[in-house]
Order: sequence, then structure tokens, then C-alpha cells
Amino acid sequence: MIDNLPSYDKITHLLEQSKAQLSAAEAHGILVGLNCVASPLQNSAEERVAVVLKELDCCEAEWRCRDALKRLQQKSLEQLEGMSFSFMPLLPDENQALNQQVEALAAWCRGFLYGLGLAGLNETDLQAPLALEALQDLNHIAYGELGSLEDENAMAAWIEVLEYVRVAVQTIRVESGLQEDSETITPPLLH
Repeated sequence: MIDNLPSYDKITHLLEQSKAQLSAAEAHGILVGLNCVASPLQNSAEERVAVVLKELDCCEAEWRCRDALKRLQQKSLEQLEGMSFSFMPLLPDENQALNQQVEALAAWCRGFLYGLGLAGLNETDLQAPLALEALQDLNHIAYGELGSLEDENAMAAWIEVLEYVRVAVQTIRVESGLQEDSETITPPLLH
């Protein structure tokens, strides 16, 4: 059984104490991006956390922040590798305003794309059309091309987008060659 990720609020608090320049969502996105690509540069949890701390411009983070990010990295990897498909981006909880959740998801996607880049993945590494489409869709989400989620169908649209991101991450991970599944995960269309 996989424990839950550390809370968004806890990671946010620790990053703020360390004077980090990015949000908890973006930091988690970077870690997941690094976890999705086989890279000789970031083999261990500590090495991946060190990369994130460097990117957050807080290499001198106190041990609690380092430990929380290491735990976040390990739990995220367990979720990605698990058969239960329990992976979930680290976002504010459901009690927060929807626009805060949407903004955090955009930040998470920016971090994820950045993490993929740090690990050396580029579009030419992804041969499957679904993986390329997923990468492009995550880029649209990262840079505010979600459209309005303010009407009566906002919650249903939000759930659909969040589920799409979860599947898109798994698709990119499989297609990057890190996960040796013979089955390809098909993300739902986002339009």
C-alpha cells in the first residue's frame, strides 16, 4: 500500500521557509518529470532532490525541506510505478477555490515539462503520436490555454482535465522508455 504524498500545504510551508522561488506544485512537477525519463544524471532520490533544490534556488534548504522533498520524490515514484494507477499531481486540496487549483495545475505542468527537459527528454525522443499529443497538451495547460472553468460545468471539466494530466504523464513515461510496459496507455482527448 502506498502512503499519501506529503501535503501541498506542508511542502509549500517548507519551501517558503527555504526561500524557494517556485511553488510546491511546480517542485513536484519537476520531480515527476525527472522520474519519467531514464537519465544517468539523476539516479537516486537524493540526486533528484538536489537538482530540484538547485532549480528552486535554495540549495541551502534546511534538512526538513530536503527530507520532505525526498519523501515526495519517493512516493511519487512509487505511484508512477504502481499498478494501482494512483499517481496524482501535488495540488491544493479540494477545499481551495477552483481557480487556485487550476493555477497550481498549470504550475505543476510547467514544472513537469521543465523536469523532462532537465532529464534530457525532447519531442524527438517520443515517437508515438499519443505521447507527442500529450506533451503538447500539457504545454497548453502549463501556459494557460485551459479556457474558462467558471460555468456550471466547471467541476466536471476540472475533473476531466486532471484525469487527462494523470494519464498523459503515464503515457509520456511509458513512451520515454523508462517503463517497460508493452501496453500503451491511451489518454482521453482534451479539446
